[in-house]
Amino acid sequence: MTASDGVAIRDARHDDAELLSAFSSVAYAAAFGSHFTPDDLTAHLNATLSAESWRRFLARDRVLLAEIDGSLAGYLQIEPTHPRGPFFHRLYVDPNRLGHGIGSALLRAGLDDPAVKAAPQAVIDVWEHNAVAIRLYTRFGFVPTGERMPDFVTASGEVSPGDLILVRRR
Repeated sequence: MTASDGVAIRDARHDDAELLSAFSSVAYAAAFGSHFTPDDLTAHLNATLSAESWRRFLARDRVLLAEIDGSLAGYLQIEPTHPRGPFFHRLYVDPNRLGHGIGSALLRAGLDDPAVKAAPQAVIDVWEHNAVAIRLYTRFGFVPTGERMPDFVTASGEVSPGDLILVRRR
């Protein structure tokens, strides 16, 4: 599947787990790392974005990769069988390629997924201070529900409110 502007979208394979772990760790640290202590960031990345975690995600979810000239530029992780409807868990873009339409290409491809199209709604969560992501999601029809994910607790015990939940209804 190919998107505009030289962005090619493809389904991730099981053997992409190492690539996704490395990419998502860098993208996560660039976006959110300053809000963690170094130890908490390392613990969080190891617990949630390790290659082992990605192997589990790839067995359950559909992960769309955006590539430019064969290089990973971003990804979208969709859990198609979530109880609330298809759940867009993560949309990360290479920090050096933000603002180039990669996130939009991934969202378009995700919304074209047959499970997403057939569902009455799709759900995404987003950090309340990520205004750029919130603007992107609302451009694609996602609206805040007033709900949040469970509180986020770091390895050191620091507690932050959970992400905002946005929904896009058919």
